[in-house]
Amino acid sequence: MSFNMPTIEFPDPIPGRQLGLGLGPQDALVSQVVIQAATVPVGGVIWPAVIFTGRNASGGELPKWLYAGDAEDMTRLNTLMSDVTAMAVRAAAEGRTVQ
Repeated sequence: MSFNMPTIEFPDPIPGRQLGLGLGPQDALVSQVVIQAATVPVGGVIWPAVIFTGRNASGGELPKWLYAGDAEDMTRLNTLMSDVTAMAVRAAAEGRTVQ
């Protein structure tokens, strides 16, 4: 529970360049997102999991990230993804109308 944090929306979007996105060799522009459902055994119990991967803008394969948790963790992840993508869409729409 110590890693559970609320979803926070800042009043203004943070430009990617301020975060250093795209500047490091490990950064990649994702052109294809692949999310796979999975299960993993943890202490003899089967847990739900998802695997995030995909391809970058130059066609290279992205690393695989495994997120495993119980049903409550998966529900929180689902809510987080939905909330944050809605925030991004809303901020982009607002940014287009301001310019």
